[in-house]
Amino acid sequence: MEAYPDINISFNLDHQELEYDETYVRLRKLLKFKSRITIEITETLPISRKTDYFSDINILAFKKLKSMGFKIALDDVGQGINSLGNMLRLLDIVDRVKFSTLNFRYIGYLNVQVFLSMIAKITSKAGKELVVEGIEEAQFSSWVGENITQLQQGFLYSVPKIIWPREHEGVLVKK
Repeated sequence: MEAYPDINISFNLDHQELEYDETYVRLRKLLKFKSRITIEITETLPISRKTDYFSDINILAFKKLKSMGFKIALDDVGQGINSLGNMLRLLDIVDRVKFSTLNFRYIGYLNVQVFLSMIAKITSKAGKELVVEGIEEAQFSSWVGENITQLQQGFLYSVPKIIWPREHEGVLVKK
């Protein structure tokens, strides 16, 4: 972060990692960079609860991250624990919703468009950024770009790869 002061980063934590005090100890070390960090909370279910909370999702942990000043993205909404219901519960806390279209494409292209339009209206009304994930076809990307958002993610743009520390210099691009 110090070597590249002009970049913002996002990294994933899963719901289980929100259960451990050590997670917050490590995050406190990043507080001086908090304005440039987005924490994406993945859809993976926690294996076990280490703290008490009243619902199927640890809303208190999300509030704790928010109070620390980090931006929060709810990753792969529509998958795993990041259900539509849990998205609605967290909408006043998160900054970005990353909606995955992967399981919805089986309902047909037109139905996906209608459904995605509804998600866009909900997130827009709440003042949240929306990223559409699962973009694999140029035609769908064009429709999303014209009707929903330019913030898109999927195999159409890049294939996930492991980046080792020695490769960072060649990967990061200053704007």
